[in-house]
Amino acid sequence: MIIIEKVGFLTTWQDDGRIGYGHWGVRPGGPMDPVSAQLARGLIHGTANLPVLESHFPGPVLRFDSAATISITGADFGARLSSGRCLAPRGCYQVQAGEVLTFTQKLEGEWVYIGIAGLDPLRSWLGSVDQPIQVGQMLSHQPIQLPEKKLGNWYRPFSSSIRFLPRPEFNEITFGFEVERLPESNRMGYRLKGSFPRLDHSPSHLDDTHLTG
Repeated sequence: MIIIEKVGFLTTWQDDGRIGYGHWGVRPGGPMDPVSAQLARGLIHGTANLPVLESHFPGPVLRFDSAATISITGADFGARLSSGRCLAPRGCYQVQAGEVLTFTQKLEGEWVYIGIAGLDPLRSWLGSVDQPIQVGQMLSHQPIQLPEKKLGNWYRPFSSSIRFLPRPEFNEITFGFEVERLPESNRMGYRLKGSFPRLDHSPSHLDDTHLTG
């Protein structure tokens, strides 16, 4: 059993989202960084749609009443166990019973992902996880032990470049375009200049961020 002692900031369960319900006004949702979320699942041999914890800094505080295998990907928030062991991002780790996981400092990135091997099913709605996170919540999981491993240096999710993360609807669209970032850009968003593609048809689902009035 894993106990949530502190929720952290903007901590939620994330899977691939609710795909195909845009005509009902339901946003697809999904993780802020789909690549890191999928890596968190892969490191613990999870299914393609296994929910993982997504959090901004400060992340959640988790107490392990039983041994577990977890993965940490995405941002580096200085993950540390109560035993003093530091857990670098992009890795799969075994946690012993009685240990507490905390995130001590914001070093790099914005969103951290925590996967739990053998996590028991959570409440869902329209095929996607729909379970709030609360202090004292107990997370049950199967006693799965996996060998520890870390991804190589080939995976560096943070750079000075603008990362373009395609949403599910882009699986139905094929295009390429080049844009220039203008000086008016700020922390609220990027102002771009260039030739943007026009859709020749309406995909089966669209996030409202791509809809125009």
